[in-house]
Amino acid sequence: MLCPIPILLYHRIDYRGDGLSVTPKQFENHLVMLKKMGFATIFLDELLAFRVQALAGQRKYVALTIDDGHVSGWIYAYPLLKKYNQKATFFITTSRITHRKKRPRLEAIEDTTICRPQSRTLAQEKNKRGEDFLCWEELKEMEAAGVADIQPHGHRHIFIKGNDIYLEGKPIEGTAEEKNSSIREELLLSKTTIEQELQKTCRHFAWPGGGYTPEAIAIAEKCGFETISTIELGSNDARTGRYCLRRITIKKWFAPRLRFLLFFLIFSNNTLKKAKRYLGRALS
Repeated sequence: MLCPIPILLYHRIDYRGDGLSVTPKQFENHLVMLKKMGFATIFLDELLAFRVQALAGQRKYVALTIDDGHVSGWIYAYPLLKKYNQKATFFITTSRITHRKKRPRLEAIEDTTICRPQSRTLAQEKNKRGEDFLCWEELKEMEAAGVADIQPHGHRHIFIKGNDIYLEGKPIEGTAEEKNSSIREELLLSKTTIEQELQKTCRHFAWPGGGYTPEAIAIAEKCGFETISTIELGSNDARTGRYCLRRITIKKWFAPRLRFLLFFLIFSNNTLKKAKRYLGRALS
């Protein structure tokens, strides 16, 4: 029997203080707690193998994912992953990745203005200059260290919502066929860009914003992806489709130690889903 394998979703490990930010200390606490609870971190290649071949047995596993490709993954997350010998999959938006030189990390600096709280205007300006996102040199080092697996999160971070697709909050007009063509281009461009830059094969994808359609899943499969991660809340077992993997999103509110622990314990075993299923059977 394959034990449920939770996938945790982070966005930024920094000091911005917004809803999607987790501080480096909180992220470190999470790594320590997971280790104390007996969880080993794995890449999605391993999750796929466990799911297909039922290799997981009774051991407990968790996959860590960090979306978008923010530079905080290099400055804070990467050193902490190395410190505790943990693994994480970084889903990156390839149009935001630059060819600039590597920046200082947590080991080399005690503080940085890149990830410290700043005004919305300054943050937006940094995004435009590419200073808020990772560069290829940083990604290469992270992968070479064995603690990071770099996978695509789209090229321009296009959102799918119902039958519409959005770029930077604005709908992309066109027929259904034209929209599907845009999705196909988005997936293939992000996949081939990483494969060329990092000399690897990309097998996994995560939908920006979590939205998708059956047509989009079919496109992703034809593009060569073997798993797709969503933002549907829950853990993954033998019944979970590999093109709709569930993830547990860790936001600012859930980052403190006790809240994280309770949140993780509830959803890592699909406790609420099981209760709902059993209740439905009892009342039917």
